[in-house]
Amino acid sequence: MLDDGATTNFSTAANTSKPLPYLTGGKPARVGAQVTFTTPVILDYRYDAWAFEPLAQLTPDVADAVQPVTFENTRTDAPKVAGTLHVSSFNVLNYFTTTGDQLSGCQPYTDRDGNPITVKTGCNARGAWDAANLDRQQTKIVNAINGLGADVVSLEEIENSLTTDGENRDASLAKLTDALNAAAGAGTWKFVPSPANLPADEDVIRVAFIYKPAVVQPVGDSKLLVGSAAFDGIARQPLAQTWRPVGGTQADDVVVVSNHFKSKGTFDGDNPGPGDTDTGDGQGAYNATRVKEANAALDFATAFAKDAGTDKILLVGDFNAYGQEDPVKVITDAGYTDLGATTGKQTYLFDGYVGSIDHAFASASLAKVAKADIWNINSVEPIAGEYSRYNYNVTNLYDTTPFRSSDHDPILVGLDLPLKAPVDVRLKALTAVPFCSAGKVYLSTSVVAGEPKHALDIRLTTTYGDQKFTKVAPLTSVSQVFATGKASIPAGTLTVAGYYWDGAGHYQVDTKAYKAKDCS
Repeated sequence: MLDDGATTNFSTAANTSKPLPYLTGGKPARVGAQVTFTTPVILDYRYDAWAFEPLAQLTPDVADAVQPVTFENTRTDAPKVAGTLHVSSFNVLNYFTTTGDQLSGCQPYTDRDGNPITVKTGCNARGAWDAANLDRQQTKIVNAINGLGADVVSLEEIENSLTTDGENRDASLAKLTDALNAAAGAGTWKFVPSPANLPADEDVIRVAFIYKPAVVQPVGDSKLLVGSAAFDGIARQPLAQTWRPVGGTQADDVVVVSNHFKSKGTFDGDNPGPGDTDTGDGQGAYNATRVKEANAALDFATAFAKDAGTDKILLVGDFNAYGQEDPVKVITDAGYTDLGATTGKQTYLFDGYVGSIDHAFASASLAKVAKADIWNINSVEPIAGEYSRYNYNVTNLYDTTPFRSSDHDPILVGLDLPLKAPVDVRLKALTAVPFCSAGKVYLSTSVVAGEPKHALDIRLTTTYGDQKFTKVAPLTSVSQVFATGKASIPAGTLTVAGYYWDGAGHYQVDTKAYKAKDCS
């Protein structure tokens, strides 16, 4: 029984395989709603359905007293993540522009009236059955991506058009990009073309990149991991691309690698090898394969980044492994930070269990300037709102919003670029010369502020005192004569410190030796 004042959240409760809870005699609870009960009710499961049962008979004249429930929408807007460059990973749930009605042999899933909605089996297509259902799927995906606020998006589970019907490999990717631009404005998005070197054996789904050219540009060509036994014929090969913010330099370059590891399940004809059988430890089947893929992806990313001249790497995608599983530990043990784990949110729900199999791993140098958030638009939503369930229920819950546009939630990473690269302050032309005047030793010192872009604070320090100069213009000389008050001095050292601040401190300390001097 739910007592007076109890709350429950349909964003979670409705993700079981059971139908949405109903109030007796009422309508289905609003998707994504939190329900508060101000009088006791009984939560009951009978006849393959959940129901909230009032403790008294419900009639119109007592409805306010017997059925006093309030519904609050708990859906959230896209997260706001600090940073100047935003990268996202989004599994788009088998986005195929090759529809089931275009290929021979396809068998459909149907709605409650027997109309085909999505492809079930019999052909290489995996998505919508026809143009009308593709439009429903695409509309939700477009609204989700355009609403996310990302500048670069790694897409997983997008059709590899080359393997489905022999089209250009980028055909589906291009159509999604066109749809995004039709909604957001011409030229808002571009896609990264497929590299020239392709694996001989690819899946019908692939990973890909889209980006906003007004904000960021790809540097060089993208590259697929070709020839890896961990991926070829087993899973989707990782795709790497170097990115540079518009107006940036090589010091700002970031390598992003899109991944989609082998799934946890087994299917007809599968024959898991050693280490790949589901042992019941929660990691599913093919754990050993995903560990190999994690190691191969790390090696691939490291080599690609070395060629790109950067150590700033972001590994993103659907790794089909939760945060404490072996493949993730391989990556974090290599020095990467799991940014999604810092959010307190999860990206996926399967069989009633919530966790994250979608990740963003930042290399050590990048993690210092990276923040992340997860937009819970899919995993916490009932499947009843998905395009694949159009006209599936008595009440049609499909709408064009981003909610339940996929079964995975997108993760958004903000990078604070351009990075402040280490700067050599370069103090130059240090002098320290003792001389005589009126029988006393004086020490003449000077230095040039050699950093060409920043005014420096400079301090000259000797045994006989020190002198500070502030905001010395680039390439300007400063000098100071120190009176020793002595007729003779031993050999010594002038210490010069240069410093400036641009959000981080930049220092250089240098010394100049001088000889002993006797003026007696």
